[in-house]
Amino acid sequence: MRDFFRFMAGGAGRWARGIIGFSMLAWGYNYAGGINAPLIIAGLLPLATAVFDLCLLAPLFGYHISGKVIRERLGTAGEPGEA
Repeated sequence: MRDFFRFMAGGAGRWARGIIGFSMLAWGYNYAGGINAPLIIAGLLPLATAVFDLCLLAPLFGYHISGKVIRERLGTAGEPGEA
């Protein structure tokens, strides 16, 4: 689990959440030629967590909700600029 949260708190994890959230918004908007409000609302969650640097599952496993705090405690393996 440690590697999962290290990934999710890092830049690649934030990008992944942002892309998934945006895709859900786009899909919900174009769903069957109309607007699918539940899908749009569900898409806001991963997009918001990426924008605000949060990991909502982390507290369930004893980690902080803030991506910044997770990166400080676990480090960010494989991130650009890491020695």
